[in-house]
Amino acid sequence: MVEARRAPGRQDSRTEPILDVADLTVRFRTRGPGRAVVHAVTDASFEIGPGETLGLIGESGSGKSTVARAVSQLLRGDRVRVTGSITLDGTRLDGLSRRRLRAHRHRMQMIFQDPNDALDPRMTVRQSIEQPVRILRKAERLDLTATVDGALEAVGLGANMADRRPHELSGGQRQRVNIARALSVEPQLLLCDEVVSALDVSIQADILGLLARLQRERDIAYLFISHDLGVVASVSDRIGVMYLGRLVEVGTTEQVITSPLHPYTEALLSAEPEALPSWLRTRDRIILEGDVPSPIDPPSGCALRTRCLYAQERCAQEVPPLTARAGGHLVACHFADELELRGHALPATA
Repeated sequence: MVEARRAPGRQDSRTEPILDVADLTVRFRTRGPGRAVVHAVTDASFEIGPGETLGLIGESGSGKSTVARAVSQLLRGDRVRVTGSITLDGTRLDGLSRRRLRAHRHRMQMIFQDPNDALDPRMTVRQSIEQPVRILRKAERLDLTATVDGALEAVGLGANMADRRPHELSGGQRQRVNIARALSVEPQLLLCDEVVSALDVSIQADILGLLARLQRERDIAYLFISHDLGVVASVSDRIGVMYLGRLVEVGTTEQVITSPLHPYTEALLSAEPEALPSWLRTRDRIILEGDVPSPIDPPSGCALRTRCLYAQERCAQEVPPLTARAGGHLVACHFADELELRGHALPATA
C-alpha cells in the first residue's frame, strides 16, 4: 500500500523557486571505438519551492541520479556535455567557474546512497562535519565546536559521537552523520539520492522522519530520488516520473498516485507490493513487455512506445511534449486525455 503525503504542493503559493531547472540535457561520450553518445537526460524542466519536496521516481537507468549530479554541478569533464539552465535562488549555476561556484556550494548539499562510502574512514565524525564548514563557510568566523555539536544534536546524535570513526557507527548513525555534515553549512536545498535504500526498513522510517522534521524546522527544500514509489509518496509534495532520461509526468503526490496520466506511471503503481495474499488483492499487475531501450540508441518518438500497451503509430513519429492538464498536472503522452488509467486510493488520514 502506498502511503502518500497529503500536501497540495507549494508551487502555487511561492513567489520564487529555490531551484529552477530548464531544459536540462546531459550527454556522455563512451570510451573505446566508436565513442558512442549516451542520452542520459533530455529536456528535463522542473521547479522546487522553499520547504517543498519534489520526488523523482523511475527504474534504474532512467536518469534520476544524473539529474541530481547535474544540478549539483558535479558533472564536468571532457566526456560529458550538460546544457540547459540551473538556477539556485536567483543565481544561474551553469557556466560558473569552479572558484565562483564555491561561493554558492553551501546553499545546496547532496546526501548519497551509501553512508559507508560517503564518509572517510580515517576521519572522526567531528572532522567529517568540520571539513565542509572550513571549505565553504570560512571557519575562522565560526565556533567549530558549537557548529559540530549543534549539527549532531539536530540529527539525534549526542556530542559524545563526535570522536568516533565510521566503523564504530551503525548504518543509520552513519547516514545521520552525513545529514549533519550537510546541515553544518546551512543549505537551502538538499539533494537526497537514494538516501534510505541501503538501510534496514525500520531505520528507513527513522531517517525519513528525521528529514521531515528538519524540513519543518528549517524550511529546507528537497530533491528526493528513489526507486521506491512508496518512499517517494510518503515524503513528497510533488512527484516527477522519469523514463529513459525524460520526465513523463509531474504532479502533486495525490494527482500522480490516485489519477496517473501516463502509462508508465500506471505500470509503476501496479507493481507496488501489497501486503495481502494473492486472492485478496484487488488489482492485476501491469507488466511492460520487453527490455528498457538503450540510452545510446533510444526509440524515435515516445521512448515508452516499444513497451506501451496503448502505443499507436503517432507515438513512433512524434516526441510527446510535457504539457499541463487540469490542476497543473503535467504529462508527456499523446493520448493522455483518452486513456482511463488505474491509480491507487490514498489511505484515510487521522
